[in-house]
Amino acid sequence: MGNKAMGNDIMKSYGMKSARLHSKGFALIASLLLLLLLSGIAIGLMLMVNTEGKVGGTDLQNNLAYHYAEGGIEKMTSDLAAAFQNAQSPSASDICNLGLPNISGPSMVGVTWKEYQVTPGALGAACPPSLAGIQQWGQISTGQDATLWAQIIPVNMLATASLSGAQEVSMTRSAQVALIPVFQFGVFCGADCSFFSGPNFNMAGPVHTNGDLYPFVGAGSTLTFFSKVSVYGNVVRSALANQWPGTDTTYTGNVMIPTAAKGCDLPSQPACRALGMTDDSVVGAGGNPPRPVPIRYDNGILPFRIWQCYL
Repeated sequence: MGNKAMGNDIMKSYGMKSARLHSKGFALIASLLLLLLLSGIAIGLMLMVNTEGKVGGTDLQNNLAYHYAEGGIEKMTSDLAAAFQNAQSPSASDICNLGLPNISGPSMVGVTWKEYQVTPGALGAACPPSLAGIQQWGQISTGQDATLWAQIIPVNMLATASLSGAQEVSMTRSAQVALIPVFQFGVFCGADCSFFSGPNFNMAGPVHTNGDLYPFVGAGSTLTFFSKVSVYGNVVRSALANQWPGTDTTYTGNVMIPTAAKGCDLPSQPACRALGMTDDSVVGAGGNPPRPVPIRYDNGILPFRIWQCYL
């Protein structure tokens, strides 16, 4: 009996040792599997960060290329405007010379201009010998000179900016240069322009001045502009051009200006606005060109300014 009991104890002890050995082996395998999982996650995160960095860098370079191309187009537009301001009527070659191969485009670090063209007529076409077959007579459709007739010259611009990372952006812009004949205006003033009639006065045609505009009319009367009024300088209602105060009762009549095409047409005047006595575009001296500083009145003698008006 005693031997039997001892044999049972030996069997139980062996079984417990075997179970402990199996448990230790499972913990090692689980640790290795967990380490492998964490390594995979770390590698995946590293790859994701690298990919995001590359994508972000590429996106940054693409944005840079876009803005470089936009800068090239803006430079072309500025040079085109300067060409017409300097020569007033430049030739076709003068316009084409604003692009490659005559100039290298704006100087920007890391940028190569693969295309930099300013072409009268169709985009990418050869420079024409003259503008005679390109310019067209028509009405200006948009902008401050809309509805006026002009010689319209279509100009197309193309800029392709290339970066060292192989990023390229091409940008095009179409422009119309309008040569507006002066005779279309009812009144075109080379300097300041004044209206100060005593009775009613109706101005049918467009009015433009390269200086300041002084719109006045006698008390109890009405000055009506039936077409567009454009002013390079200022609209002055506080005083006449000779510094006679606008608050004086002599020239306090109504001044009506259209806010839309045919706005002051009679009898309904659908879009016609009264220009108030305080509707100056500037207060005091200033503006572009500068409004003259008010001059004091001494001994009843009023100084005056000379202005020219071309019909």
